[in-house]
Amino acid sequence: MHGKQKAQWVYAEDQEEAISGVEYFYKTQNSSQLSNRLTVIDKKGIAHTDTRGGIEIDMVNDERESRQYAFGVAISTNIDISLVPIPIAPFPLPLPSGWPSITRETTRFRSLSNTKIVRRYGILERTVAYDLGSRVSTDNLAWDAETGEVLLTRTQNDFEDPIYSFTYPAHWSYDGMGPSYKNIGLKVQLSSAGSGVYTIQNGKGKFVPGDEVNIDNIRYWISDVNNNQITLIDENGTAYFGGHNKIMEVIRSGRRNQSSVPVGTVTSLQNPIATGVLKLDKTTEVLNAGAVEFKSEWDDFCECENLLASANPYVNGTKGNYRAQRSYLFLTEREQSDKNRNTNIRKDGVFKEYNSFWTPNNGNDWLVNDAQWTFTSEVTLFSPFGFELENRDALDRYSAADYRYKNSLPTAVASNAEYKEIGFDNFEDYDCSNCPDDHFSFKESNPDIVETESHSGRRSIKVGAGSTVSVEKVIKPCNN
Repeated sequence: MHGKQKAQWVYAEDQEEAISGVEYFYKTQNSSQLSNRLTVIDKKGIAHTDTRGGIEIDMVNDERESRQYAFGVAISTNIDISLVPIPIAPFPLPLPSGWPSITRETTRFRSLSNTKIVRRYGILERTVAYDLGSRVSTDNLAWDAETGEVLLTRTQNDFEDPIYSFTYPAHWSYDGMGPSYKNIGLKVQLSSAGSGVYTIQNGKGKFVPGDEVNIDNIRYWISDVNNNQITLIDENGTAYFGGHNKIMEVIRSGRRNQSSVPVGTVTSLQNPIATGVLKLDKTTEVLNAGAVEFKSEWDDFCECENLLASANPYVNGTKGNYRAQRSYLFLTEREQSDKNRNTNIRKDGVFKEYNSFWTPNNGNDWLVNDAQWTFTSEVTLFSPFGFELENRDALDRYSAADYRYKNSLPTAVASNAEYKEIGFDNFEDYDCSNCPDDHFSFKESNPDIVETESHSGRRSIKVGAGSTVSVEKVIKPCNN
């Protein structure tokens, strides 16, 4: 386990006893060998014990064959001489002879070798934190069956009773936030179904809206998926025709690899997978719960329309980017005992009622059940450049921010105000943007911006004697 941390300690100067520290313990068997047997939870909410994880197996088969052929032809000759008697003297008579021979040889060699390398990685089972004499232990109990992320942990309260914390992974609820390995690099043949719709044999579940594909070295986007049928658009949002029998390759998946992002957390006094199935209800003795809804389709952005001229929603940023939309908390009464005018602080405080925000859907994206859940905050406006512009809380109070310097830095932040109600201009970043309809500035009035006089920055607006500079902005809602 090279590179794995064993412990971290903090010492005061010239002191041998640590002030604080953390110890890391990994799963082992027989006290010396690494153990890679885990409890995992799949997308159906079923727990599987004794599942192997943290193992890489590299196996190579080498097969070889060689043949050698040898073919030869030979003729063995001989001459016999016999003496033929004649009256005067014997006469030699040669008698030649020849015997042909053919040789053939075949040699074949075959070999088969198998090389298998198994790498085991240490799996963190428990961490123990120390701080000024206190000790807190956290055990990892269950992992995600697909990503390997820790989903269920256990720690202890002041009474040494276990407290369980469970986290819902994003890809259970949103396929578009799942791992991209499911289809990236996939090559299929298109079959036209008419009206710009294409059929892919055995394509159900393989594609999602937002997949970027390559056809004849041109990039297209999958805008709609319906079982085995897909619809394609180009960079300008125009429907694609003429792809019959064309080969399509996924070059960027619409699944955005956000599997580790949590969409909900629950803290309870009872193990939620004690029965082999994920179960979070009143019997689990829930102490706290929260959930987050995500969204991939956002309203059109009203400003800098020249920068967002494309009608392709995956190009202009209105689709395909999963961002948190609403945060929820479960509100209910808590159990409170009164025995001999004392409360049972060891057990009191659990929810009287509880129903899960996310419910399994037989392996499909989990469903929302928001009964008794109250949202605490909501993002109401996002910039296509990736940052949050406006949000509101449960009391309908808004907060907003304005970004400048090529949409990279916030220059104004306001509370109790919507984005359309705030404006700020520091005259510093006019050369950072070519946006003619920005949120608020004096740019449209062609002001005289100088650097000879300034206040907190480098520039200021010059208003000559007897002249005025004004700007007018009409407050109106976005055309969603």
